[in-house]
Amino acid sequence: KELIIIRGKNFYPTDLEATVMQSNNNVRKGCVAAFSELQQETESLTLCVELKSSCTNPNFEDIVTDIKTAILKQHSIQRHKWLTF
Repeated sequence: KELIIIRGKNFYPTDLEATVMQSNNNVRKGCVAAFSELQQETESLTLCVELKSSCTNPNFEDIVTDIKTAILKQHSIQRHKWLTF
C-alpha cells in the first residue's frame, strides 16, 4: 500500500520506515516494513523491524521504547497495543 490511513490521517510507509531506522542503532537499515492491518474494523499500524546481525544480545524493551517514542514524536501515532517478537 502506498498510503496508510490511521484515524483519518495519511502516512507514507517510507516516512514511517525512515523514522524507525533512525530510532535505534540496532535497527538494520533498509530492513523495516510499515503497513496497516485491519483490526476491529479500524486500520492499525504494523511495523516489522530487523535488527543488525552485530546485535547479539538486544534489549528489546529499549529498542521498542525508542521506536514508539520516535513514531509518536515524528508522526503523532500512538499505539494502544504493542507486540514484540
